[in-house]
Amino acid sequence: LDKARADMIEKQTSLFDHKYLNPQSTFVDPQMFDDIRMQDEHSQSVVHFFSALALCHTVIPEIPDEEKPNQIDYKAQSPDEAALVATARDMGFTFVAREQDNVLVDIMGEQRTFQLLHVLEFNSTRKRMSVIMRSPVDGQVILLCKGADSVIYERLSTGIEALTDKASQEQVRVREETLQHLATFANEGLRTLCIASRVIEEEEYEAWAARYKNASNSIRNREEEIERVCEEIETSLTLIGGTAIEDKLQEGVPDTIGVLAEAGIKIWVLTGDKVETAINIGFACNLLTKDMLLISVNAHSEEETIEQLRKASLEMQEKSKTQKCALVIDGESLKYALEPNCKDELLELGTQCRAVVCCRVSPMQKAKVVNLVKKGLKVMTLAIGDGANDVSMIQEANVGVGISGEEGRQAVMASDYAIAQFKYLSKLLLVHGRWSYLRTSEMIFTFFYKNIMWTLVLFWYQLMCGFSGTMMFDYSYITLYNLVFTSLPCIFAGIFDQDLKAEYSFKFPQLYLMGIRNDKFTSNRFLLTVLDAIYQSAICFGLPYMVFIGPKLSNNGYDTEGVTELGTFIAGIAVVVANVLVGFTIFSWTWIMFLCIFLSTATFFIWTGIYSNILTFSFYGEAILFGEGTFWLCLILTFAICLFPRYLAKFYLQMYHPFDNDIIRETVLCKVPVSRERYLDEESLPINLSRTRSENRPHLDTLDEEEDEENSYVMKEKKRNQTGLRRTDTNASTKSEIMNMRTGKRSSFTGFAYSSDDAHVFDEYRKSVYRTNTGSDMLRTSLVQKARQSMMSLPKRKGGQDWMPIGNFRFGKSPASLGKKMIKAVKNRIHHHNKEARVPSMDSSMYGASLMQAESMDNMTLLAPDRNNNFVAPIPPSTPSTEHLNYQPMSNMEPIQPLLLRNQQSSHNEPTHKNEHSEDTPKHY
Repeated sequence: LDKARADMIEKQTSLFDHKYLNPQSTFVDPQMFDDIRMQDEHSQSVVHFFSALALCHTVIPEIPDEEKPNQIDYKAQSPDEAALVATARDMGFTFVAREQDNVLVDIMGEQRTFQLLHVLEFNSTRKRMSVIMRSPVDGQVILLCKGADSVIYERLSTGIEALTDKASQEQVRVREETLQHLATFANEGLRTLCIASRVIEEEEYEAWAARYKNASNSIRNREEEIERVCEEIETSLTLIGGTAIEDKLQEGVPDTIGVLAEAGIKIWVLTGDKVETAINIGFACNLLTKDMLLISVNAHSEEETIEQLRKASLEMQEKSKTQKCALVIDGESLKYALEPNCKDELLELGTQCRAVVCCRVSPMQKAKVVNLVKKGLKVMTLAIGDGANDVSMIQEANVGVGISGEEGRQAVMASDYAIAQFKYLSKLLLVHGRWSYLRTSEMIFTFFYKNIMWTLVLFWYQLMCGFSGTMMFDYSYITLYNLVFTSLPCIFAGIFDQDLKAEYSFKFPQLYLMGIRNDKFTSNRFLLTVLDAIYQSAICFGLPYMVFIGPKLSNNGYDTEGVTELGTFIAGIAVVVANVLVGFTIFSWTWIMFLCIFLSTATFFIWTGIYSNILTFSFYGEAILFGEGTFWLCLILTFAICLFPRYLAKFYLQMYHPFDNDIIRETVLCKVPVSRERYLDEESLPINLSRTRSENRPHLDTLDEEEDEENSYVMKEKKRNQTGLRRTDTNASTKSEIMNMRTGKRSSFTGFAYSSDDAHVFDEYRKSVYRTNTGSDMLRTSLVQKARQSMMSLPKRKGGQDWMPIGNFRFGKSPASLGKKMIKAVKNRIHHHNKEARVPSMDSSMYGASLMQAESMDNMTLLAPDRNNNFVAPIPPSTPSTEHLNYQPMSNMEPIQPLLLRNQQSSHNEPTHKNEHSEDTPKHY
């Protein structure tokens, strides 16, 4: 490239003196100057093309260094326009200055001044811009037009195909070749434009200029009148050529789109580029993949649009189960699709597709599409853009994000959030957005809780005093309770609380689905919060009230039986309980939260101590209550009784009905023991992709690509782009479960419950990593219960007949100890029958973990507790031989799969509690 650039510069300097030469030109074509040197029709076409680029624009030239006046930079609203003018400058066609109504250009070393008559500016509706100027050579009025290929081709001269003159045939050839070149450029992901011109007769121009002036001075419908007049003059154009500009994706765009898709966010691309360019960009950013079926809608009428949408829906229904689909629709079709008769068809088709790309759309169409999705699906929408054309879309969405770039700051000024690059969107949503959802949910519940509890304490007192209206609390407590005593812990928890570090939000983007499904902020959780507040208010009042029944004297002889003393006593307990409860709801204890809770609670006692020393009528000396042991003992008892149900409920929910973040927190923070060969540190989290047992698969085996191609694709694909806007309450999307070895739960985190409107490949993924949710969770029996029920159902036998005891071993032990004990017992039993039998080495930790999470009755017979909670295992046949026994080394198996001791001969007897097997089926011992 450097050699070609040097060759081009050498040819350029030999042809003319170019004082605005840029030695680092990005456009390199040495052959072009050979064509210009020929002085033929083609060379004239090249000169006209670059001259049009230097004249048809609205850029502003700047000289950054006054000591280098020949170094010119260009500033423009669109970076594309600045790039085209800079390329013309590098080729020797330099736009130098704009002086009032004149444009000064340097064309191949020759200074020329064109009189600028009119500038017909670009807008999203016209999709083109034009300049009308007078040539300094012959005084002709020339119109130069630059815009989208579809718009320019509509305004070219018609009927020239029938003409036989050389110029007409040449124009036909240029149009055909330009179309081919534009298609090639678009397929490479380049942004294309066309350049055209027209020579206007003087009389025609004068008449048009008068109409244009009247339209510009119009009071009513000025913009419509100006556009109508511009349409009149921008006709019968002659095509000069086309341009292609590379608009590189920002760093991190493909990865960001992939991780957002994994997070359950469905992405629609709304762009002004042509169809081919948009499709190519979709592939470049991983929104579209080669295995997708691209459904294209390209219609020219409302009836045709409806027909194509319905046809696409039928095709989608046929192939969506076996192939992913994407919808591509152009601007003209979208105009009809957004009509009332078609928009439901478009919305239904779009929600079934993995990706939607809308091309050649105007800003108003972008806003209409956002509005259609927002109101049609009743979902939260986010719009992100970096240009003025994206402003209406950003304002229409629920959340608008503007990117500050080279296309101005209009999008940033209209947005709710501003970011520097697109890749920062993932952190905005997956980290701060998820944290914000969790914090806001807990903060709202906590505010309701503490106010309901405080108010109902007064209600319980009114029951005791016969609704006399007596105020139990001092008025200063009522004023300061929400303002000082209990507000700061809630607020700081809503600002600083974090359930997981930011890196885990990126590592597991599926955590974002909690917000999409609204798992935390539900009416059921609110109802539980209200009930808990009612319960705690009754305890905070009832226990101190019973302590105060009867005459009471302090150690100093003061009477503590009054209403004010009772109110102070209960208020102190209520403030402590309300503040400490925040500590039970937050995920991360930091020094800021600890200090905030401590200071807020201490403020109550400090205020009571100061206020009680002021000579008031009824509150004087109330601080003496805090010196009584009765107060502190009652505080401890009340605190324990109040928080015990909440603690118990939280323990139960996290153990048996955990949220997605609870699963990750248990895996990360508890450091569940896993295979040391595969996971050596905390950063490599134990993700188990083994299949669990199901009704359709009688054996527990690892994933096999040949057996299950669809599941194999899910497991090995790095980026999963299927998303869902709404949750479907199906059995496959129930909450995930995890088993911890120390608690009877799973030892490794296995995945998340994805949410989508349609059945897709992630339903299989969910089924592959979760236990089947059969029946109510409340009725599901644990492994220990199943084992005990099985053992209790056996007739009482003498020890050592069919089952061998392993010894006393409780479930509280570690998996490694369990595996070691089991392996030792099995080896002893095998060597008892055959001392020369060779038993392969096994990983005791992995084996113990496998045994503790075995779920099926077949696998359960490997290990079961008897009536005394002693573990027993089925005995191998009485006269086994080494060839009859088949051992599976644990090094070749997934951690979840138990070691199976298989007897290949069907003649041996089985334990009486096992299911019947066919003769061809291996017996499991």
